[in-house]
Amino acid sequence: MPSIVDRTVFVGASDGHVYALDSLSGCLYWSYAASAGVRVAPVIWNGAVYFGDLHGYMYGVKATTGLREGGRGLSSQSRERHRARKTLVVVQVALALVLLICSGLMIRTFRALTRVSPGFSDPNTIASFDIFIPTSQVPDTSRIDVLRMQQAIANRLAAVPGVSSVAISSSLPMIQDRSFDPVYASDHTYKEGELPTLSLEKFVSPGFFQTMGIPLIVGRDVTWQEELEKRPVVYCSKIPAFNILSTVHSQFPQDELRQLLLESEISSV
Repeated sequence: MPSIVDRTVFVGASDGHVYALDSLSGCLYWSYAASAGVRVAPVIWNGAVYFGDLHGYMYGVKATTGLREGGRGLSSQSRERHRARKTLVVVQVALALVLLICSGLMIRTFRALTRVSPGFSDPNTIASFDIFIPTSQVPDTSRIDVLRMQQAIANRLAAVPGVSSVAISSSLPMIQDRSFDPVYASDHTYKEGELPTLSLEKFVSPGFFQTMGIPLIVGRDVTWQEELEKRPVVYCSKIPAFNILSTVHSQFPQDELRQLLLESEISSV
């Protein structure tokens, strides 16, 4: 719909232009290029023409020249602004695509982690709690009495209906423990200043691996009798076992190291 003021017709077009025409001769006074089609009749007020385009931009130009106040047209400014907005839209879409890809990778990684075996049985079937034996009941110097009390506690808990296995440990798997100690090989000569690799140390009772569902690769479980008799038995995880024996017997392949483990004082791996 056009607007007519003093023999001048102001009309917007779908091609994105606003035209100022002579109402009698049809001659073109000026035209202004908007960023999109102009389908609303321009409004003339106080010597200026106001209109909007389909992109939501509003414009105001002089009715006599099609220029804004100061003599400069709005065409280049609106196009630059539109180009800048298009660039921002492209950047936003690109960032959204990157975030979508990263989210997909994170979800895939999380799903893969949920299928990784932690090395022990289903945590939903295991209950853990802390126990403390006061020194007033058993002195720290009486290690045998402490072991007997721990054995009695484990036996009484195992007698509870629904309990399939009981064990005692200084810490649980996947829980931070700062008990690290160097492990020396008695038949290996260390150079001056040479120290073996520190290994994480845990104290566990007989039946711990059965209770936690941790498989033993080589060897067997220890017994309470061996603990009470102070027999030199020890559990060792796979990586430290092979690292220690590889350091001492570097010429041995892994198969022979496995046999050496069976012949050593290491109870199980």
